[in-house]
Amino acid sequence: MDDMELIQQGFLLMVVGLAVVLTFLTLVIVWIKFSSAVIQRILKNYTSISGAEAAVVEGRSTSREGAAVNDSELTAVLSAAVRKYREDKGQ
Repeated sequence: MDDMELIQQGFLLMVVGLAVVLTFLTLVIVWIKFSSAVIQRILKNYTSISGAEAAVVEGRSTSREGAAVNDSELTAVLSAAVRKYREDKGQ
């Protein structure tokens, strides 16, 4: 076995290894995106929040002037979140 043949085998091994890694990582990314879509679809059926709560979750304002969400709305949202958490945990 001469040096050129060893270099060719090494190069082939490198290409096959890179292809295997690329394939594996692509499959992982596809699986994560698929799982995320399924989980979001499932959670969408179980969540029921009001408009003010949804606005805070989405990061947008609920006021007509476009100002930041005021303290009373934020307090209501946080109180609802704590109440929902305690209901789910059975406290």
